[in-house]
Amino acid sequence: MSDEATALYVDRLTKVYADGTHALDALELRLPEGSFFGLLGPNGAGKTTLSGSVAGLVRASAGRIFVFGHDAVVDARARLVLGLAPQEIHLDRFLTAREVLVYHGRYFGMRKRDAEDRVAIMRGSGVSADTPVMSATVQLLPERSDLRPPLVGRVR
Repeated sequence: MSDEATALYVDRLTKVYADGTHALDALELRLPEGSFFGLLGPNGAGKTTLSGSVAGLVRASAGRIFVFGHDAVVDARARLVLGLAPQEIHLDRFLTAREVLVYHGRYFGMRKRDAEDRVAIMRGSGVSADTPVMSATVQLLPERSDLRPPLVGRVR
């Protein structure tokens, strides 16, 4: 088990996809709090599978993951201290800005109503919350930068 001084602890993480592909094979990794780490490797090495597993987006076949001592599979607090910047967002591009923001709020453990209330932050940005994302660029106003963390979580 990991403690809170360890930012990320991966214990014998294994992922075998339905087609038999072994993306991760008993991976062991421990990153101390405050460390800087780059995950490099060729295509197919398991980088995306590991990142997705840590973020709770991919279910590992075996092993355990802890983020600041919180089990990333069963403890939603792990998501609240984790930041993930995906290379590509795989949400339906026809979703509205409101639907995308509510989705992300729910991912971080917000109640649906609370996530919907946060969409009000967009007022004054010049973009309707009901605009399809593919036709809108949503930016929070610089003077409202204090509202960004509540929108995406509290990364440590």
